Amino acid sequence: MAKTVTEIKKSMTDVFIADAAVIQAYNLQPGKTFEDEFSVTSIESIIFYSVAYCAFVIYSFFDLFKTEINADIKSYTHPTLQFFADKIKTFQFGDTPIPGTDLYDNTGLTAAQIEAKRVIKYASAVEQNFSVGRFGVRLKVAGEDAGGTRVQLTAPQLTAAKAFMPRFKPGGVYMEMTSDDADYLKLNLKVYYNPLVLNNTGQRLDGTDNTPLQTAINNHLKSLPFNGRFNLTALVDAMQKVDGIADPRILSAQTKYALLPYTDVIDEVIPDAGYLKIYTANDLTIQWIAKNV
Repeated sequence: MAKTVTEIKKSMTDVFIADAAVIQAYNLQPGKTFEDEFSVTSIESIIFYSVAYCAFVIYSFFDLFKTEINADIKSYTHPTLQFFADKIKTFQFGDTPIPGTDLYDNTGLTAAQIEAKRVIKYASAVEQNFSVGRFGVRLKVAGEDAGGTRVQLTAPQLTAAKAFMPRFKPGGVYMEMTSDDADYLKLNLKVYYNPLVLNNTGQRLDGTDNTPLQTAINNHLKSLPFNGRFNLTALVDAMQKVDGIADPRILSAQTKYALLPYTDVIDEVIPDAGYLKIYTANDLTIQWIAKNV
């Protein structure tokens, strides 16, 4: 951490008043400090303060530089899973990187234009044993539609992103990239509700919202970190925050991806695609039971 201006000035003035030639020239008294001998407004004091302030600025720049370098070293001294996820999100669809690098020349582009080209909005890298008998890294990626919903990359986008991957992939590391539609989620709920707030189909009696619980469930799914854990207890907590919901209970929760069959969720699950979705109304079954209040 940089010394203060006062500390820097003192380190210089202590040497100054201890010099024999200075003592003789200024007729300084033994045991006196610089402040005892020179006023704050003296030319000597002003000069030392000015030099000390310049030194302080230089110290501060070096502290900032050191902080930034340490952060870079901590994150990228060697390729980590987070490094892979961060790097693939810099991919720009339709652009060619600078030869021999994984960087783009964005001269003349606005921040909004660059962001529009970066079609991979979500990414997670995981270690995985692949079906071909290889152990390596799987990059799960997803885009985002105009409404902010996670979506599968288009085939051209995924193909181009895979071509960008060798730009930063270490030699000898086996890596695959996937982008899929959201895993399927099927819920069967028993919900005790407050009849002073909701009717027997979960609609608000004041007419302001016909699907408050369903909306809360979908918002909870959207708020989960990409490739994060879907936890049943956390879902119950989210449902209990809905006005009028007294006691929500999960009778069953099942997920599936691709053409595989549904499997029961025991406590929590990480979706294969990185995110979950309730695709149809039939996938969310709710038994509404009025509760005395």
